[in-house]
Amino acid sequence: MGKKYFRDWQNFVDSAGEFLHENMFKSRFTMKYRNKLPSYAKLYVTDDNKSKYIKLNKKNDLDKIEIFIQGILYMMANKPIENIPKNEKKQEIKKENKKKNPKKKK
Repeated sequence: MGKKYFRDWQNFVDSAGEFLHENMFKSRFTMKYRNKLPSYAKLYVTDDNKSKYIKLNKKNDLDKIEIFIQGILYMMANKPIENIPKNEKKQEIKKENKKKNPKKKK
């Protein structure tokens, strides 16, 4: 298991964004926040084989974290259909058909 620690915020954002985009269906993002002194936030991006993380100590970094999370959510919500595995395509089609043709109650 390869862990990579980043000291620079911009390098982490670029690397984590690329990592999440490449492994969209296998990767996950985790954030741990500790409010007690010394307070910090740890951000992890992993797919169980490789992981990237950063530890932030400043309160003003919370704005950066919020923007980063919004970017991840936007990327996940706007994934192109071509990148969806076949079984997920089938599930989405079934959901759409259920919405269009609800079962009639007798």
